[in-house]
Amino acid sequence: MTTQDVFVPGSTIGIIGGGQLGRMSAVAASKLGYHVHVLSPEFPSPATEVAASVTVGAYDDPAVLEDFASRCDVVTFEFENISAEGLALLEKHRPVRPAGEILRISQDRITEKTRLSEIGVSLAPWHAVNGPEDLPGLETLGFPLILKTTRFGYDGKGQFRVPDAEALAALDNLPYPLVAEKMIDFERELSVMVVRALDGTV
Repeated sequence: MTTQDVFVPGSTIGIIGGGQLGRMSAVAASKLGYHVHVLSPEFPSPATEVAASVTVGAYDDPAVLEDFASRCDVVTFEFENISAEGLALLEKHRPVRPAGEILRISQDRITEKTRLSEIGVSLAPWHAVNGPEDLPGLETLGFPLILKTTRFGYDGKGQFRVPDAEALAALDNLPYPLVAEKMIDFERELSVMVVRALDGTV
């Protein structure tokens, strides 16, 4: 890690997204002595109400992104439903943490599950569903199962519970592509935050 990789208090952190997570991040950053500049398509929004400065504009507008980058020392994002292409443009101007490649993987459930499987993470049984022709094969997963949109789903949005084969056969007009996941029994759900420095320290 070099000195230019470290952003000391007084630096400006650019946060893409104006929601609740952006607000919490901005408040925490300000307590540590950092300035926060928020990019949001909406104003006012939770994060823009507490940020030191704000850019209002689209996540994929090159002019907006270049102006936003010029006002920040480092850029991060508060949620995954932003433009991966826009983030790639920002990376030409400023460090982006986490990297845009991480966003690209996490934005698509098929890409994400494939990557997690490749590195040995245990997942509930799942299948990609690219069209209606893939639905009959889902019976091999077993029921009940859940169909999920591959993109833009969050907090239960874009999910369809399928209790049995009859319900599966009755489905139509689904927003393909989808991911089918077998529902599994579990004792508890844990949420874990892991932070890795540029030198590999976890």
